[in-house]
Amino acid sequence: AGTNLQIRASKTEPVELFTTDLDQNGTLDPILTHYINGQSYPIASRDELLEQVVPMRKKFVYYKDYADVKLDGIVPASQKKKLHRLEVNNFASGILWNEGSQPWKFAALPDLAQISSLQAAIVLDWNKDCRPDIYLGGNFEGYRVQFGQSDASYGLLLENSGNQQFKSISPMETGVFLKGELRQMKLLN
Repeated sequence: AGTNLQIRASKTEPVELFTTDLDQNGTLDPILTHYINGQSYPIASRDELLEQVVPMRKKFVYYKDYADVKLDGIVPASQKKKLHRLEVNNFASGILWNEGSQPWKFAALPDLAQISSLQAAIVLDWNKDCRPDIYLGGNFEGYRVQFGQSDASYGLLLENSGNQQFKSISPMETGVFLKGELRQMKLLN
């Protein structure tokens, strides 16, 4: 996703996904939450929640009823034990390095790689120095209106500097501009 989003995630304030069958229709209902000023709130608007869980219309008749609601106000106590939880504490795009017998090590990509959603990458030796470089592309325009579009990328070359370090090379320097939503890339020789 990159770090250029209005929703932030960290170890102390993660974005959390809770699922349970709120309306008892046999389908899990997802509730995504994030932190605002130290408090966790649902990301979905009142209208989005009510579209998903119709019986909640009786509970949240007015927008003011939903304005400050937290998870406890949505999930009845009787369903707390059935609640499944996942969390995300980092939206940065990065590389997982295999350190052999050590655990994999995550390294965030340079700042210019964080400006939009990354959807595709191709490994190539752009500068012919026998070190693998990475060309990135992506963007995502399918978010709900309140999030805007993640469409700031025109592609980005990450030139391998060695020692697991990469230097960002802009489209102005490479001459390659990848506009719009990109889902896959293929190197043609």
